[in-house]
Amino acid sequence: FSQNSFLFRVVDALMYGLLAWSLYKLLPVPKARWSNWLVVLLIAFIPVEIYFSAGWLTTNVHYLWVTTLGVFSLIPLRKIADGSRFAWYEYPAYLIALVYAVNNEQLMVAVGLSYGLFFLYRLFTRRKIEVFVLLGGGISLASLAVALWSPGNAARKAAEILNWFLAFDQLSILKKVEMAFA
Repeated sequence: FSQNSFLFRVVDALMYGLLAWSLYKLLPVPKARWSNWLVVLLIAFIPVEIYFSAGWLTTNVHYLWVTTLGVFSLIPLRKIADGSRFAWYEYPAYLIALVYAVNNEQLMVAVGLSYGLFFLYRLFTRRKIEVFVLLGGGISLASLAVALWSPGNAARKAAEILNWFLAFDQLSILKKVEMAFA
């Protein structure tokens, strides 16, 4: 995308539209006029200063697009909860979006927890487990395994600890969890 700015601009605009549409689809039904404005406000609240940290292209590809596809990949949960049917082309679209989204560690946790909690909800309330929910949870868990056991992540963690927080390894797991939430 960095070699073709026209293509980047088209896909970027489509991602903003997909984010708005996905947020709208996740809102409770029936849709009212206020829900349109809520979606517009949610997108308008994206802080502009984040685009100046690593650059517009990098920030959009690594954050906006990942978030957009993560939100889009949650639509199947809404459709299953509502009892809506899937068109044949939706399965690959949602799966591709899910795979792209869960390669970002924050989205992996958010999307994975969403699929996991929805799995538990359906298990205890309906006693029915949909294959797509299992597949989404499995893809999220596979991404977690890659993140945990990737040698590159271990090397980056060691370098970051040496550079920014030498006492990190001496902290208890509870203190690390507390810092993560903070």
